[in-house]
Amino acid sequence: MALIKCPKCQRIFDSEKSEAMPFCSRRCRLADLNGWFSEEFSIPLDIEAEFERRAEEALAGELEAEVQATDRVSRNNLRKKNS
Repeated sequence: MALIKCPKCQRIFDSEKSEAMPFCSRRCRLADLNGWFSEEFSIPLDIEAEFERRAEEALAGELEAEVQATDRVSRNNLRKKNS
């Protein structure tokens, strides 16, 4: 038997008997889910910084692909020249 506090209503309940873990009831679980859907809750994220980070990653990936393509062309040209 493990007694814990419901994160929604703060009621103490037996975690082994709840089908809505970590909540005490289906009602509390759905109330919490509604908080996420209605954006009452959110995970903080700096949108501009995230956009810049993803743009830099994409640019780095494109540059890497371009370097690899250039290397392949150079190797092919060298093989043709040596043949």
